[in-house]
Formats: sequence, C-alpha cells, structure tokens
Amino acid sequence: MACALTILVAQGVYELWRWSYYGAWLPTTYYVKVAGPLAVRVSHAWGQFSRMNFFGGLLPYTLIFIFAVVATVASALKGWHEFPDKMRFDILFAPA
Repeated sequence: MACALTILVAQGVYELWRWSYYGAWLPTTYYVKVAGPLAVRVSHAWGQFSRMNFFGGLLPYTLIFIFAVVATVASALKGWHEFPDKMRFDILFAPA
C-alpha cells in the first residue's frame, strides 16, 4: 500500500506540473502529430494502436489485459461487496 501511495502521489504531482506548464493533461507532442476533431484523433490513435498490436508485438499483452479485466468484472458481478478484494494491481497499473 505504501508503494502504491508513493506512485500515486508522484504521478499526481507530475500530472499537475505538466498541466500547469503545458496547459494539457496529455503530452503536447501527441497533439502536434495529430490535430483535428476528436473523431479524427481517435481514429488515428486506433490505427496506431492496431499497428502496435499486430506489428509491434503488443497483441499478447493487450489480450492478457482484456482477459484480466473481463475476469475481474465477471467476479465482481457475482458480489459487489467482494469487488475491492478482487481488484488486482495489474489491472489498475496497466492503463497508467
């Protein structure tokens, strides 16, 4: 718990600094490469994500993450009072 709290605080401070310095939550280099309406940016990002999955070797990790999320949600649907116990660190850390 101490490690998770340390990471959360450090990441939070970094995100606040980046927001105050750049005025954006995401890195500005991404916005330089992709400009336009949200639908165009999402479409472009999905294309990049697909290429990384199929040609960059990311597919096994993406599938593992999807299966882990599905298993956690399925076990949480059985009983919501057990949901915090079923939530694993890898599911929370992978998107970060």
